[in-house]
Amino acid sequence: MQLSPHFQCIAESKYSELIIHPMLDIQDRYIFTSNRLLNDLNYLAKKHEVSIEIINVEYDDEFAIPKFILVTAAGTKQSNFNEELEVIFDKCQAGFINASLKSRFSNPHDPLI
Repeated sequence: MQLSPHFQCIAESKYSELIIHPMLDIQDRYIFTSNRLLNDLNYLAKKHEVSIEIINVEYDDEFAIPKFILVTAAGTKQSNFNEELEVIFDKCQAGFINASLKSRFSNPHDPLI
């Protein structure tokens, strides 16, 4: 997990529309997808004038896939916010699974898997 501290700094400085409470202790294989998720959430918060707080990140016991726990406060432009949020989560879930599978098949003797 060498990239997590760098990712934490980048996320806190780049994603001004998000409030990130936990330390992001994400495995390197999930950094790209996590960054994509935060980027999309930041854009969505701006677009819909919604406050998005990441209050916790939980990790899957078997594959360490991160699960971001969010709280949102409605803004003035929330017409299809929930639908767009679902699309973002679906896309990122596919990315996390893909990263997990790539890691699994590229190194089948990895003790963390």
